[in-house]
Amino acid sequence: MLSFETIRNEKQKIYKKEPSHRFYKAFEKRGTFGIIAEFKRRSPSQGELASSQDSLENVVRDYESAGATALSILTDESYFNGSIDDLAEARRSTELPILRKDFICLPKQICESAVYGADCVLLISEMLDGSEVEKLGTLAYELDLDLLVEIHELESYEKVKKLKVPYVLGVNSRNLRTLHISHQHALEVVKNLPTDVPLIIESGIEAVQDIQLYAPYRPSGFLIGTSLMKSTNRYEKLSQLVQFTRDLAKG
Repeated sequence: MLSFETIRNEKQKIYKKEPSHRFYKAFEKRGTFGIIAEFKRRSPSQGELASSQDSLENVVRDYESAGATALSILTDESYFNGSIDDLAEARRSTELPILRKDFICLPKQICESAVYGADCVLLISEMLDGSEVEKLGTLAYELDLDLLVEIHELESYEKVKKLKVPYVLGVNSRNLRTLHISHQHALEVVKNLPTDVPLIIESGIEAVQDIQLYAPYRPSGFLIGTSLMKSTNRYEKLSQLVQFTRDLAKG
C-alpha cells in the first residue's frame, strides 16, 4: 500500500483546492436540506440511465449550475456500469465536493478514492461488521476523506456510533437485498436517531412531496440519483428541488 504522504501528494495533483473536509462541513448541520446530485450510468432496478449523449461532464455541469451542494459518482462496475475513471473525470469537471459511491470494503478502495479525487466515501454498514466500519472509517479520515455511513435498519446504527471520527449518517429507504423502497420504514428509523447527528436521506426522492415527508426531522440533505438521471431536463428538475429545499431551510 502507498504511504499516507504519497497518497496525499497524489491527491493534491488532482484537487483544484485544498480539500479540508468540505463534504462534512456542507452537511454537518441539521436542517440545511442540501442536495447531493448523483451520476450513475445504470441501476439494478431501473436499467440503463445514461445515454450515449449523456456525457459525465455535461451532467456534472448541469448539476453544479442547478445548485447541487455536492455530487455523488457511482463507480461500481458490476451493477452500475461505473468506473473509478468516472470519479477522476468528475473531479476535473467541478470543484463541488464529491462522494464516491461504491461497495467499499477494502483499504485499497479508500486509498484509490483519495488518489482519484473523492472528498467523501460511502460505507454501507449492513455489509460491514463493526470493526470494519471503524477500520475503514479511521483510514479514510487519516487520508482527509469524509464519511457517509449508510444504514437501512436502526440496529445498524450501533456499529456506526462507535466511530471515533466525524461522519455523516445516511438513512437509505431502499432495502439493498430486495431493492424495495419504503419511506415509511426510513421515517421510522429517522424518528429514533439522535437529532444532532448529520443526516442524509437516500433513495426514492423523486419530487418535493418526498422531501416534505422528512422535513419535520430537519435532515442535513438528500441524495438524489435515479429520478435526476431519468429526467428529460435534469437542470430544470434539480433547480426546482434546490429552490424548494432552500425555502425549507429558511423556515
